[in-house]
Amino acid sequence: MDKKRVIVVLDLDGTLHDGFEYYVKAHMKTIEKLEACGLVIPEELKFFDAQYKNYVQCVKCIPFYYSIFLAEYKEEIEKHREEIERNGLEAKKLIEEIKKRYVPEKIYILTANPQAKVLVRCLSIGIPSRRVVVIDGKEYVKEKAKFLKRLKRSGKIIYVADAEEDEIIAKSIGVEYVNVLSLKSDISFFH
Repeated sequence: MDKKRVIVVLDLDGTLHDGFEYYVKAHMKTIEKLEACGLVIPEELKFFDAQYKNYVQCVKCIPFYYSIFLAEYKEEIEKHREEIERNGLEAKKLIEEIKKRYVPEKIYILTANPQAKVLVRCLSIGIPSRRVVVIDGKEYVKEKAKFLKRLKRSGKIIYVADAEEDEIIAKSIGVEYVNVLSLKSDISFFH
């Protein structure tokens, strides 16, 4: 019997990179610019929540939000490039641990982060750009499930992420889920 090939799929935000503050700063600057142009932004959308729901709402409902946000977010990444590069060491350790444990044939990054390819280059983790899959954040759950299902036809998928909804997606389509915190807390990860 042939052994199924293993493909590891990694989330980016909260898994390989913790850059929530960059999202928040970009969001606040975007809101300020839109209001300076005379747009009235509902109070409830002015803050950036941890579940990214306000961001998704802004993308759906506010004209020009997305294009301004992309520019502001990229600027935040560039401003913090050195810090991101230093954090790349942690991401490299995690990837090495994953390679030892699961011996994957391929590793993908699956994210809704609109600047994922820029971040992955800054992290210098050796994942080629063609394996960084950016999905539509407005349809986060549906798009992640669709990609994982498609990839599942190629082998055994191990999905490494940090959020409860990622675990729910994985389990609903029969993909093995590993919470990144369990990998990071493993004593061998730190040695």
